[in-house]
Amino acid sequence: MKEAILFSIIMPVFNRKKIVDSSIESVLKQTYSNWELLVIDDCSTDGTVDKLEKISALDNRVRVFQTPVNSGPSTARNIGLDNIKGDYVCFLDSDDKFSTDALEVLSMQCSSDPDMVIFDYANCKNINDYMQAKRTRLESFIINKNDIDRSLLPQHLNVVPPDKYYSQPYTWNKAFKANILRQNKIHFDDKKRMWEDGEFVIACMANSRQIIRINNFLIYVDAANPKSNDHLSQGYDRNLAENFLKQYKKLLGKWGNKYDFFSEYAIRRNYNSFFFVLVLTAMKDSQGRRAKIINVLNDMAAQKVMTMAKPLTFMEKILRRFLLGKHVYAAYVTLCIYALCKNAYGRFKNVVCSIYKREE
Repeated sequence: MKEAILFSIIMPVFNRKKIVDSSIESVLKQTYSNWELLVIDDCSTDGTVDKLEKISALDNRVRVFQTPVNSGPSTARNIGLDNIKGDYVCFLDSDDKFSTDALEVLSMQCSSDPDMVIFDYANCKNINDYMQAKRTRLESFIINKNDIDRSLLPQHLNVVPPDKYYSQPYTWNKAFKANILRQNKIHFDDKKRMWEDGEFVIACMANSRQIIRINNFLIYVDAANPKSNDHLSQGYDRNLAENFLKQYKKLLGKWGNKYDFFSEYAIRRNYNSFFFVLVLTAMKDSQGRRAKIINVLNDMAAQKVMTMAKPLTFMEKILRRFLLGKHVYAAYVTLCIYALCKNAYGRFKNVVCSIYKREE
């Protein structure tokens, strides 16, 4: 008789004492019993570790680890990956829940030995209110190597528009074959604080021969709370602009000969990302913003993306002109004025609406 599939579930945690037991309970109540839960605490200060150790003492399938210093979700997840024993790996954030039959459904799908299983999920304003959950309603497919290379992978690289195969590049709505991770030494980039999920998923897809996508509703994502990843992060990444450029050039260097990174669609998608990163740097980094933005704009690939894209809004046109002209402080002042005006308009609109309602 074939041995039951073992699932390794990785959960990074930081200061989640009040809610982590709810997420862990969704694993303990699984109808499928052959699993291990690796909870990695990222130096919590609120007593989370004590709670985790009490849970682990009651069920030895729950294993608790700690990061040496507060390092963010990627480091925590990598510790989990280095200690897995399972055949397939799932990721569960500490404010989300599995449906009670999640692993049972996945075990049936994994019996055919796919390299990845993508499943449906729901965003919940109240994690306990399942009846109000909003499904993403994925279609079910078996995606072979040809369709992975032709369609799924370039969509996740943002070089072609999404089609029926596309799914969001999250880790928590997927089960990954552990041998694929081991053989290809796939881990999270622990220097990154944004988009680390996407790079991990792309690496897994690129090394997969078959991916199954199902429309079963297996995870409830708590839309009312900030994601646990944000709580593991130490705030704004001061190297955000440089790190994003490095990631873009890394993908361009690896995949640029196979996919067109300068198609009209790819330019627009990557322009949006560059624009967001540069604007965030201008707003957040009061001391180093000018040097960091200029370093990015001096790069030929970034220049190509920023100059070829067609801005959609008047504000984008103004900001792009300032940024490309390296008038960083002017861009910063413009953003501040825009934010103040937008905030004032929002307050004015609320006052008008309240007066209108009273008159009714």
